[in-house]
Amino acid sequence: MFKGFRGHKKAEGKRERLVKVSRSLLLTGVYASGVALASSSAGQTSVISSKAIGAKPSPELPKYVSTLSDWSDRYNLSGVTEGNDWLLLGLQHRSRIENFDNFYRVSSLPSDGGYFSRHWFYFGVRDVLDPFRFTLELEDSRREGFNFPPSARQDNHTDFLQAYVELYSKNGLFGQTTSLQAGRFTIDAVDRRLIARNRFRNSANTFDGVRLRVGDDKSPWVTNFFATRPVEAREGSFDDRSREEREFYGAYATFRGSSPAFVFEPYYFYLDDQRNQARERKLHTAGAHAYGLIYNNFFDYDVTVSAQWGDLNGLDHSAYFVHAELGHTFKHPWKPRVSAWINYGTGDDDPVDCDSGRFTELFGAPFGLYGFSRFFTAENTINPTLSLSFKPVDEVKVELYLRSYTLASDTDAWVRGGAAVPGGRRDPLGSSGRHIGEEIDLRVRWQANDQLLFNTGLAHFIPGGFVDETGLSENSTLAYLQGTFDF
Repeated sequence: MFKGFRGHKKAEGKRERLVKVSRSLLLTGVYASGVALASSSAGQTSVISSKAIGAKPSPELPKYVSTLSDWSDRYNLSGVTEGNDWLLLGLQHRSRIENFDNFYRVSSLPSDGGYFSRHWFYFGVRDVLDPFRFTLELEDSRREGFNFPPSARQDNHTDFLQAYVELYSKNGLFGQTTSLQAGRFTIDAVDRRLIARNRFRNSANTFDGVRLRVGDDKSPWVTNFFATRPVEAREGSFDDRSREEREFYGAYATFRGSSPAFVFEPYYFYLDDQRNQARERKLHTAGAHAYGLIYNNFFDYDVTVSAQWGDLNGLDHSAYFVHAELGHTFKHPWKPRVSAWINYGTGDDDPVDCDSGRFTELFGAPFGLYGFSRFFTAENTINPTLSLSFKPVDEVKVELYLRSYTLASDTDAWVRGGAAVPGGRRDPLGSSGRHIGEEIDLRVRWQANDQLLFNTGLAHFIPGGFVDETGLSENSTLAYLQGTFDF
């Protein structure tokens, strides 16, 4: 009884500490916003992007979308569609072939290869009916040739990726550009670790609900609020649905000043998932992302801190995540950049107590952020990385990553380790060590022309002591070649 009481008090103490951390982050955000607004009033806002891999959100209007007038110029249709800047059209095709040797996300470590295809179609109306606007975006994703378990995340036939109506004002709330959307939409938020419009995965996360955005990419500050239900992908056509038992709310902002040294992005998200009574989740996640250029632009940095608390599967939940990165770009025609970073996501220390300590990454996009093999996420992972990138010509970028992986808690799971039991590969006694292994990633991207992008990559995983002690243990290699064409 006394042991249970001490465990309860320990959980309460951890939760109180996390709440205090979250409160500090929010107060820091208020202070940072004041600094940003004051500095922006004294000079022009500095618009920069993080140099961390995968941390730059996609623009609100996808890059493959053009006005009808632009289409006219591109395909020599002058005079037919001239002056139709109010109509937005886009069509993108992507093909990828992959081959996996020893796929760790399946416990038997199968080897196989196959083909992925994805089509995006975009139709939008703006300006001509302002303040009313309309957006429709379709997605068709297909997988061929693999014997791996089927997944609607890879094989999701024609469905709505976005379908929303919008109230838009150039001089809305606080004199800033204001947009209110209702319907289905994608969200690419902050550094994309917790909410993302997936890029590499064959289908993207999407949400049903409402979203308010105040400010734009050139404003000194931008705020976003949303109330949604995450959409569940299904393999058929026009059958993706959201459910009232799962709701997702949040707010996030970006504050910029006149200096490139500091961009600050506080956020708060709440997930209420009651689809399965035995696996209910009520998770609060609060944190902040900051990045910029320091020491006369000699170094670039990127830092994220997230605190998480609530109830997970009937357990008291408290966890956190940290990302810290420092990089330098050399003054050379090839623009070489070297960087070092660490990801730390907490794990669950005791599998039989009444507490949950493994960080949950919500609706993020782990590809690139934690490795190209897709064997890793932010959950129960310590992940130091060294990287080198360079551009031998303007159209070609080469990237090399050396990554190491260790369990944050030796009694918790390697979540994507492919054990036969749900939840990943795990030694509940903690006697198998912490070292999962290393991964070497290579990627080459070639922008052949304005419309055609080639992307090829190689990921080689070398297992460590924990893998050797807990099941099948083999080197694993992923190779892929991908081409994307924007019509």
